[in-house]
Amino acid sequence: MLLVGGCTVHNPDFIETTTGGATEGTDSAPPATDPMPTTEPPDTSSPGSTSTMSSTTPQPATDSGTTLEPTTGPETTTMPMPMPMPACGDGKVDGDEQCDDGNMADDDGCLSYCAPATCGDGFVRDKVEQCDDGNELKKDECLPTCKFNVCGDGFMKPGEECDDGDLEDDDGCNKDCTMTRKIIFVTSKHYPGAMGGLLGADTECNTLAGPPANLPGTYKAWLSTGLDSPDTRMKHHEYPYVRPDGVMIAESWSGLVSGMLFGPIDLTEMKGKPLEGDPNNPCGPTMVHTNTITMGKPFGKDSHCAGWMIEQGGAAAGRFGAVDKEWTEACYNFDLCKFHAPIYCVQQ
Repeated sequence: MLLVGGCTVHNPDFIETTTGGATEGTDSAPPATDPMPTTEPPDTSSPGSTSTMSSTTPQPATDSGTTLEPTTGPETTTMPMPMPMPACGDGKVDGDEQCDDGNMADDDGCLSYCAPATCGDGFVRDKVEQCDDGNELKKDECLPTCKFNVCGDGFMKPGEECDDGDLEDDDGCNKDCTMTRKIIFVTSKHYPGAMGGLLGADTECNTLAGPPANLPGTYKAWLSTGLDSPDTRMKHHEYPYVRPDGVMIAESWSGLVSGMLFGPIDLTEMKGKPLEGDPNNPCGPTMVHTNTITMGKPFGKDSHCAGWMIEQGGAAAGRFGAVDKEWTEACYNFDLCKFHAPIYCVQQ
């Protein structure tokens, strides 16, 4: 018997003798009794014994006819691959995400932190919102509706005096979002009593208010005949009356005809000081043709240069620069119609 690498190679003719004297053929493989191969050394305790006990697990043979020992190594464990963590922007709605459109843009319907875009979040959605300032204020440049705050939308913003929600003039708030005011100026031109009547005087007012002065609205002359007067032919506004420079003259029509003004009507349509008239004028160089008392009614039935058509006869006048009743009723003279003087023009 030959031992190689712990394995026994049998000769077909070899007969193994057991301790009890029984013999077995070696053609059949011994049963596997242990997963690990073991080899017991031969018993040499009895003289003359020739038997050898071995218990092996058969191994595959090599080309050389020998059996290789089994190779053993450290036990290995296959770990499962970790699942990817959910991430905003991966295109999948996971966890606490309310949306996920696969990008990190903030100008579409899903924000970069995976929440739906809404008005007031501080991000402007392309083609949906005009603006988004992230607040609910109604008096700044961007409204809570995410639209620009513009004149006529009903919301005031810095620079607007008012905003009544329309684009109409003469209703308290004008279409340019300025409060309705009515302008009064004293003409830069001087006229004798012959002005072409009330209609001719009104035409002069509107001509002067046009270019280059470019004052808004239409105007009528503050003049009275025996029948017509500012009280009957002018609108009685509840809006302030101001000079061309914006200085208030009166809070309303009732203030204008009260006999006391907040400031003098002493600016022309060009916002300049009016020229003084003839120093020999019996009513003084600051005379203004009016024939009108403080209440806006006629001063006299015959003191209007024949309806402002002739340069002879008597007339009543005021004085520019006054803030009391003299602004419109300062004097009367039987020969005033020949003197040149300015007139007042009032926006309607």
